[in-house]
Amino acid sequence: MTPSDSIPLSVVILTCNRKHMLLELLEDLRKQTLYGQFEIVVVDNHSEDGTYEVIVASYPEVRCVRLSENKGCGGRNAGIQAARGEIIVTLDDDVVFARPDEVDRVLTAFEKNTDADVITFKILYHDTKELIPFNWFHPRPFEEYSETSFETDYISEGAVAFRKHVFSAVGYYPEDFFISHEGYDLAYRILDRSFKIIYSPDIEVCHKISRMQRTSWRNSYYNTRNYIWLIVKYYPAEWIFQHLLYRLGTTFLFAFRRGQPIWYLRALRDAILGLPAQMRKRRVLGKGTTARLREIRRYAPGLGYKIVNFVERTGAINRRL
Repeated sequence: MTPSDSIPLSVVILTCNRKHMLLELLEDLRKQTLYGQFEIVVVDNHSEDGTYEVIVASYPEVRCVRLSENKGCGGRNAGIQAARGEIIVTLDDDVVFARPDEVDRVLTAFEKNTDADVITFKILYHDTKELIPFNWFHPRPFEEYSETSFETDYISEGAVAFRKHVFSAVGYYPEDFFISHEGYDLAYRILDRSFKIIYSPDIEVCHKISRMQRTSWRNSYYNTRNYIWLIVKYYPAEWIFQHLLYRLGTTFLFAFRRGQPIWYLRALRDAILGLPAQMRKRRVLGKGTTARLREIRRYAPGLGYKIVNFVERTGAINRRL
């Protein structure tokens, strides 16, 4: 495939020190029925396990972007900017397509949903092919809606497809977030430009849930810090107190249950220190967007459901890791 060729789709993979997982994904991509008709871009987020050397030696058809430091979600931005496809699929390195025609299904989904600008995928356990509850953050209960297509405000960064024009219009993931809630940050800007995000059960991926590069404190810290920054950047004044109080309470409960209250306190400290920078980026969502968010979230389950679901999710993933 030469630079002048028309490329309908690019698959952008973010990886860091998970060489063997990445190689399994690349071998899986070779089984896709449309292999050779789409582009593969791997972003090496400063791996130190020989990832770049293996890709260059064994996968000449793969474009590899090598970063000099781990930029978190900024690495995904580098891959998106390098991609040439009109549709851009982003995958984590421990996520594989469930069937050999998934790339074709992505293209078909955009053809059928001409008003969709972003399509998020159904995420399954790799071994059982059952839906993974802890990868479900859409504003509807998964028990009722996992087999139904609907408009959402959630972007599953490692299992999603975009029309390329979205990034030209709204920008990329917020690199200062590093990880966690960067999908919501991008989603708010997408919705504020009247673009549409949908969840599609017709496209399935399998998550291997690698323990590598997953630090135990990460969720307690980044979820808390970044959510504070998120609402400061986008929420109207009348929303801030309500959402901040709710989220600080839930993240404290979750951090306490994990035995990580110190990371919660560090997150609060760093969130406060970073507030001036986030305030300079403040862009309040328009009234049309907030009305649209209310409509999208009208089926969202309550706090009790979320707490019970969190306990079940963490128990399930701890048993698997």
